[in-house]
Amino acid sequence: MESTAVSLVICTRNRAEKLRSCLGYITRQSPSCTWELVVVNNGSTDATADVLKEYAAHVPFPIMILYQAVLGALLQSRWRAAMEGSSGEGLGRVGLQGTPL
Repeated sequence: MESTAVSLVICTRNRAEKLRSCLGYITRQSPSCTWELVVVNNGSTDATADVLKEYAAHVPFPIMILYQAVLGALLQSRWRAAMEGSSGEGLGRVGLQGTPL
């Protein structure tokens, strides 16, 4: 089995529609390396979990969804969760346009 070269990370909280748009864009990419998507959901109370479930069922690449129970956890905490949950040799970060990470 080929190792994962890159783990692409999204940290989100209550941004379901922006997340849906971002995930749609990611799905249309054709990377030349092996990769996975790691999403850290920081206690969302909107449709974020539903968007992630729907998305995970239809993508041709690995996706790991991590749930943080600590609402408003610091960015360092979210990144730590992503690093611990990822298997990639490198990490890349995706921000949801117009919103803080």
